[in-house]
Parts: sequence; structure tokens; C-alpha cells
Amino acid sequence: MLRSGGVRQAGFRAELLERFTGRTHAPVLFQDGEAHQKQRSATARFFAPKVVATRYRQLMENLSDRLVERFRSAGHAELDAMSLELAVAVAAEIVGLRQSDQRGRSRRLNRFFAASGSQRGWRSAFVGFALGQYRMLAFYLHDVRPAIRVRRAGPREDVISHLIEQGYRIAKS
Repeated sequence: MLRSGGVRQAGFRAELLERFTGRTHAPVLFQDGEAHQKQRSATARFFAPKVVATRYRQLMENLSDRLVERFRSAGHAELDAMSLELAVAVAAEIVGLRQSDQRGRSRRLNRFFAASGSQRGWRSAFVGFALGQYRMLAFYLHDVRPAIRVRRAGPREDVISHLIEQGYRIAKS
């Protein structure tokens, strides 16, 4: 059912993106059908288990050691926060977000995904929407834009370099 042509992406304001930008080079998150499948296939090589296990194992081991040491020093820790930090660090390497501060990036992503989507009334819905846009802009300015700048100067084996190579129009920074 999810792969049928009648299913459309919802959430993350997908309807606004389509309305204002069309579907040409839409982010994978917002693509549907064949375009989505093609882009997923093209980027799957970055997320293949063997690639992750070999290319990012050292990162995972080093960060895990630091997280465990932080836990030992503090005497307590939140497992969900530790696992989020590890997951964000590995995903950031795969995507190509190496330029920004890892803890700041984790904080920005956590705020973005933790935002509530069920406000009552148009005022609180508007405030929620504006806050969500602010959080997305903060992530773009602090994490994505610096990575794009570096990848334009020297592409690497990551998702951002792949998208630039594919002709995605990413605002010059």
C-alpha cells in the first residue's frame, strides 16, 4: 500500500513544499513513488550495514567509550539520550554534517522532533508552526549550510556530496 502511486507524503509540511516548489528535486523525505524509490536506491549505499560497520565502526567505538566514561564520571545517565547522541553522530557522518558541534546538533534535532503537533486554536497552531520553522532554520544555519559549503569546495563520500552531484539546487551559502 505504501508503495502505491496513490500514497502521498504527509507531515513536515510536505503539502507546503509541493505547493510552493513543485516536485523537481524535492527532498527524499517529501518524494513519492518512483522518484522516492530512485533516490532511496541511489543513497542506500551510504547506509548499507557493511558500509556502516566498516567505515563508521571506529567512530561508534570511540563515542561509545566517551559516553560510558561520562556515565561513570556522573554516576548516572539517560540511556535514551546516550543512544540518540550515538545515532545522531553516525547519521551526521553518513549525511556529511561533520562541521557542526555534535552536542549542539543533537540538541537542535531533539528540539525539532520533540515539538508537539497538536495545538488548539489558530494562535497556538501558528506559534507552534513558527517555532518549528525557527528550529528547522537553526538546524539549517548551524549544521547543513556549513556542510554544503565544505562539500562544494571538495566533495566527499556522503549524502550531501551525492545530492550536489545530482544537481540539487542548494542555496549558496
